Amino acid sequence: MSMESIARAGEIAKTVVYNLFGDVDGALKALFAREQQRMFDAVVAAVPMPPFRDEPATLMLAALHQILDDVRLRPDSWRLLLVPAPGTPPGVRSAIESHRRRLVALLRPGVRWALVRYDAEHLDEELLAHTAIAAVEHAVRLALEDPADFGIDRIIGSAAEAITLVRDRLGSDR
Repeated sequence: MSMESIARAGEIAKTVVYNLFGDVDGALKALFAREQQRMFDAVVAAVPMPPFRDEPATLMLAALHQILDDVRLRPDSWRLLLVPAPGTPPGVRSAIESHRRRLVALLRPGVRWALVRYDAEHLDEELLAHTAIAAVEHAVRLALEDPADFGIDRIIGSAAEAITLVRDRLGSDR
């Protein structure tokens, strides 16, 4: 990657690229920041917000489906951040962790609501929010690395079965 290749790909003068980004590192930082924000915005758009009108399982599956649809539409963006290449700058990894912390805070009200609904308030809502993020990230990686074997239908179907088992264990009459 060079400033010249960036300019050529953008069909602009190399001086414009230098003025915008300074150097290749500046261009990479801008690329990562843009893609991180796009991913974060896609996840935030999928996360249900109060007031919750459907069952927790319905909301969770709809959110997962929406995220996987975005992965299908923009796999390179998701791959860039969830399957980072060796040598990914530490600042990128730090920004990803910052986004995860923001997502935990965003998910906690919904997790708390679901736990109350299923009389399971004794469970750790923060840990469950982290677990949900890790599970979705892993599902996305599987879909990126082997979409023929780990398609949306398979992932959603398996998640639906797992959620049903947990819901039935906790009590679905609430």
